[in-house]
Amino acid sequence: MKDLVSIIVPVYNAEKYISDTIISAQEQTYLNIEILIIDDGSTDKTKSIVNVLAKSDSRIKYIYQSNKGPAETKNLGIEQFNGEYAIFLDSDDLLEKNAVETLLLIAETQSADLIIFSFDKFNDLYENMGSRNSSSKKINKMFTAVWNKMYHKSILKQLKFPEKTIFEDVAFSAMAALLSKKMATVHSEHHLYHYRQREQSLTKKKFDVTRQLDIVTDFEEMFCFIRNNGIELSSEQISEIDKLINTQVFSHALQVAETNETNFKKKVVIKKLVDFQKKRVNNIWSYDDNLFINSKQILLMLLLKNNFLSVAVSLAKVSNFVRGRKKLRG
Repeated sequence: MKDLVSIIVPVYNAEKYISDTIISAQEQTYLNIEILIIDDGSTDKTKSIVNVLAKSDSRIKYIYQSNKGPAETKNLGIEQFNGEYAIFLDSDDLLEKNAVETLLLIAETQSADLIIFSFDKFNDLYENMGSRNSSSKKINKMFTAVWNKMYHKSILKQLKFPEKTIFEDVAFSAMAALLSKKMATVHSEHHLYHYRQREQSLTKKKFDVTRQLDIVTDFEEMFCFIRNNGIELSSEQISEIDKLINTQVFSHALQVAETNETNFKKKVVIKKLVDFQKKRVNNIWSYDDNLFINSKQILLMLLLKNNFLSVAVSLAKVSNFVRGRKKLRG
């Protein structure tokens, strides 16, 4: 294995974590890598921390831009990377030491241009917070983050993240899958990526519910991409995209219902999400291959559509609680 592999690290004000993140890239068992730090206008000590590490490792390349947003930052990374393959690494997460070596070996032995892998989760105390087996070739099952995948340059150089949105990874992952000529997955309990669960605010009072409509913008860009590139979707791909959109519309509608915004504003946003679903989805009743999960999401979505918001939120909380108890019991 001789191919250069790029590790793209988008960063903004990450002084607390960026050193550990870069070191996890530096310590890869596969040495022929470039570590591309794309700084989206950090105002803290991020730049100085990166520069110190770069002085002793020529594989680290630092690029600064004025603050534009996460999508624009990752798009600059796509423009600038030089590897045959590339992976994304969030600025507070960590790579397993053999991640690149493992992924590249699979790419070469299976002639794959998109490799999907699982991850585990941890908190700031480095306590294990569970894991997720996201090793699926199905568009609706592969997990929508961009960092649990390795991309061949033939895919990545054709793609751009939808800009000025906050859910840019969802459509991007789907577009990558549609471009792939051969996908491969990593089935392993030894997860290659460690996803940090940072403490979140307990209140959602200041959350702008209209930003949930960004998911519509992202999906519309995906459909433009499909049309402009003359991609002929198989019946299986159409079904997977239906499930992805249905699940995302449900998730975002539920998040709207959970906020402290006025009911009027919540209903307006949810209606727009539902209108998009009706416009773009062939089967609005298809959420998941699992009959129980599918039925549950249909019921909750019907409640949301018909403005029974508090009932839907309460039932969702009960369902999540029961699921959590089952996991604890093993």
